Amino acid sequence: MRSFTTSFYQAPGRLNLLDLDGVKVIIDYAHNPHGLKSLGEFVEHMTADEGARSWSANLRLAVVATAGDRRDEDMRELGRVAARYFDDIIIREDRHTRGRDRGATAALVLEGVQEARRAGARAGHVEVVPDELEATKRALDRSRPGDLVVLCVDYATEAFKEVEARRSLASPRVLQAAEGDGQFLAVGGDPDFIRQSPETGL
Repeated sequence: MRSFTTSFYQAPGRLNLLDLDGVKVIIDYAHNPHGLKSLGEFVEHMTADEGARSWSANLRLAVVATAGDRRDEDMRELGRVAARYFDDIIIREDRHTRGRDRGATAALVLEGVQEARRAGARAGHVEVVPDELEATKRALDRSRPGDLVVLCVDYATEAFKEVEARRSLASPRVLQAAEGDGQFLAVGGDPDFIRQSPETGL
């Protein structure tokens, strides 16, 4: 238990916190209002201006989505929650829409964001980018040092690989984990695998 962390290698898609040249990135599977609220509260604590904190964000960006088999009101509520905690919101959709027409789920989440904005929520910008990887790239492109990017993912490995590909200086520990001999760790619903180094624990 003492050796367990929320690193991507030990708990992929479960509150993984990464640093990308001064941009803090969180990868998490949050996909319903309750999960996103918990994540938002973590972000509030993490970026608090009072008391002990690790860092204060200039801008909070989030990529959010929910599954297509949820109730319409649950989708709107996800949007309202996102608008409460984040300045810049990108709404994506899961690869499998679970019976919904493409775009229908994102439209309902957008309704919730817009409703919350009219009521005074903090969100200033919102857009729809249906493809998950493209939404991830858009959020990272918009970020600057000091910002926080929260990626609510369906395929955690793809988001992780995109962040790693953008590092200006590759970490030797990450390279060893990626290239060295070790055991394979299956990731969520992903078709890919991440190699874990027994020497580094990554």
